[in-house]
Amino acid sequence: MKSDILAKRRRVLQGAGVGGMALLAGCSSLGSDDDAGDDTGDNENGNETDGNGEATPEELDIPEGDERSVGIIAAPDQEALQEIELQAQALQQELQEGEITEEEFQEEQQALIEEQQRITQQAVDTIVATIEDQTDITIDEQVEFGVQATGLPVQFIDLLQADSVEGLVSVELLDEPDDPEDQVP
Repeated sequence: MKSDILAKRRRVLQGAGVGGMALLAGCSSLGSDDDAGDDTGDNENGNETDGNGEATPEELDIPEGDERSVGIIAAPDQEALQEIELQAQALQQELQEGEITEEEFQEEQQALIEEQQRITQQAVDTIVATIEDQTDITIDEQVEFGVQATGLPVQFIDLLQADSVEGLVSVELLDEPDDPEDQVP
């Protein structure tokens, strides 16, 4: 059994590779402790670089302290989700072997879906509590597998260390419509 939640989460995480890198570009040096020396220079075009040949935040028009909105993806208990998956497979097998009726199957399947949603919501609640207790990040909206939030890039980077956070994605990925290919009838 695959639920809509996991299908959306998978699409979001697939996009995180590109979106996450775009988010961190130009933000990764914010708040780092190795800013003591001035290792900036000019590249062959005469533009200021950070000493590694990369453009500085100033060149990219990214002012320090400028807030950003991102999606924060929850990291639900994977063992619990795997257990639900195994139960769903066993339930399907029972239906195929005639051990349960279609009605019993539907009821049990619904209970598994609700448990999966509960586990995912618990992970989202943990993210919310972490954000509220440890950061100045503002939660703009909750979605079924994470939150949309606004804050300083350095706080988002620090938030990646929390066990409850799977990753950061662009806000657009949170609002992406369901892909029919990812849904199982």
